[in-house]
Amino acid sequence: MPLLYNVKNLILLTAFSKVCLFLVMIIGFNLFPFNKPQHDINFLYNRAEPITIASAFKTWDAQQYIFLAENGYHTNSPLNLVIYPLYPFLIKVFEVLFLNNSLLCGLVLSNFFSFIAIIFFYYFVEKLFSPKTAFIASVLLLSFPTAFYMSLVYTEALFLMLVLIFFYFLYVRKHFAAFVAAFFLPLTRPQGILVAVSLTVFIVSKLIKRGSNRKDIFCDCLLLFAFMGGEMVYLIFMKHLSGAYFTGFEAQKYYLGHASIGNIFDLHSWFLRNFVHIKFAFHGFTTSSIDRLFFCSFLLLLWPMCKDLDKTLFFYAVVICLIPALSDSFMAYSRYVLPAFPLFIVLAKRLNNKSYFLALLMFVSQLVFLLAHSLNYWIA
Repeated sequence: MPLLYNVKNLILLTAFSKVCLFLVMIIGFNLFPFNKPQHDINFLYNRAEPITIASAFKTWDAQQYIFLAENGYHTNSPLNLVIYPLYPFLIKVFEVLFLNNSLLCGLVLSNFFSFIAIIFFYYFVEKLFSPKTAFIASVLLLSFPTAFYMSLVYTEALFLMLVLIFFYFLYVRKHFAAFVAAFFLPLTRPQGILVAVSLTVFIVSKLIKRGSNRKDIFCDCLLLFAFMGGEMVYLIFMKHLSGAYFTGFEAQKYYLGHASIGNIFDLHSWFLRNFVHIKFAFHGFTTSSIDRLFFCSFLLLLWPMCKDLDKTLFFYAVVICLIPALSDSFMAYSRYVLPAFPLFIVLAKRLNNKSYFLALLMFVSQLVFLLAHSLNYWIA
């Protein structure tokens, strides 16, 4: 293996990219105006709190996670009920190690999870392809325009870490670790239960293949119960909290995107609403041209993914990218594409060394997006 394409260099590159991100946030806050009007229309934990450098790190959904970690859920605040419980629970558990500073705790946890995610991504792709493909794919993931969310108080790093742990141990046939990850995924984000679709594809492909180990297939089937168990815990939690199992889903109507799985069954109206009867903006809550560009880019990669990857990874990318798009109004879609790691694998395979030019372009975009996000101009 060439010296360049090893996990040690990848860890150093990850650390360097995070230093760049935080420097951009700190320098940007001191050089450019903070968008206070946009900041004030968001859910704010403490409206009397002055604008400081901490405000650049407590962006948008981060306010929700910090509030829930410190105060718990409240049924009189519907927006809280949309948030899945695992991440704020972890902040609550570990904040004592950071002098009860929830913001600092969340930042440390997210960055720790992102390092673990990158390492597992490297080893997973290395197992399937080669160290070079694994390294390039990891660089593309780090460079993705919305990858900065893995360094902030958001669930991206936790979700991606659990997904990659699940797939890595599923493929190396270590079922206990995969079981644990599968259980916690539905408690992290609504897309967590969708990973079970790719597991079903994996099981079916093993059943079709002759000579498959029956014990392994039985254990694979048990993993489906792990997903269902995690989802049941979430629903019971909602029932205990609000008196209804599906309160979290119903609370989606309070967001501008009005996400609903029912939208998938009316694609004609969905298309008209999102591409015809709409006044496009460069970037907005539900009118973003950028978010729709990300969606179109995903569609262009469907065929290469189908050709280059196994059906398990292909269907994982499809459900992770299509369900949020078809059930919503593209609100924050560019962020939801990030966990679709098979995209980066196929780009690494197809572009090879040319991937570094794409990575550079994406990383520059990421710095611009991060600057806008931390100053409350970019919404996702």
